[in-house]
Amino acid sequence: MKLNTSTVGIIFALISDALFMVSDSMYKYLGESYSIFHIAFYGKLFASIFFISYILIKRQKIITYFPKLQLFRSLALTLNFLCVLYAYKHMSLAEVALMYYLSPFITAILCYFLLKEPVGKHRITTILTGFIGSLIILRPGLIEPNPATIIIFIGVVAFSYSNILSRKIGEKEPAINFTLFPTITSFLCCLPFIWITPILPSPVDLSLMATAGIIGGIAILFLAIAYVKTHAVTISILGYTDIFWALLLGYLIFGDVTDDPFVILGGAIIMISGIYLIYRENKVAKQTTP
Repeated sequence: MKLNTSTVGIIFALISDALFMVSDSMYKYLGESYSIFHIAFYGKLFASIFFISYILIKRQKIITYFPKLQLFRSLALTLNFLCVLYAYKHMSLAEVALMYYLSPFITAILCYFLLKEPVGKHRITTILTGFIGSLIILRPGLIEPNPATIIIFIGVVAFSYSNILSRKIGEKEPAINFTLFPTITSFLCCLPFIWITPILPSPVDLSLMATAGIIGGIAILFLAIAYVKTHAVTISILGYTDIFWALLLGYLIFGDVTDDPFVILGGAIIMISGIYLIYRENKVAKQTTP
């Protein structure tokens, strides 16, 4: 049976979400023994080799029409990656995933300030609902504050900012640039820390770092294919399936069990309001497109 193009895109998106979480699980495991800079350096080193090999095989040219925007976007994603690695040292896979479900709301806020996009009542309602969900999870003043939640929130803001820059760069830019430049930038930014405190991981750990970097690279390529094959709004909604992999891998590998009713309730509120925001944005885009 031959699958239609949209179905193929959905399959690639689902596989991509699973691969991202497998890669993150490896990074979390390595975080028990290495600093975030060593993990990022070696992981992105092998990811860079993977992408450069891919470009050479495809005989693609590396050219950018927006060097400054790509630089800022790459730096934002580097900050985001380091924040994620730090958070994984203190939080479960599921807790980090839930925090990243705030990204659509933060992106909507940044669109208003940076792109001057209007904020209607639907956007305001979903943004407020999403942040209520985050407050239920964090419960400021009611539980002992966790510095990791602040760090991961900074990472979410950086990730959301990179989304804004992606929109400003647009579709004219070669797709491979959106993955190659942040990967190389992360590698280069961590190089000074490796120079100061050089540590050569054990062969087993080095192979894990290489595997995590390459799997992450494959996940990015699969996600790019998915965006070509099917609608962006579908891919965005499917992104919420990674909570399944976060819960499953967190339990199987680390013994994490998310049984806090406040985390479950707050996460459900964020997910539902986030899916509605994506649906609403897509509906408005269709109505305004001639």
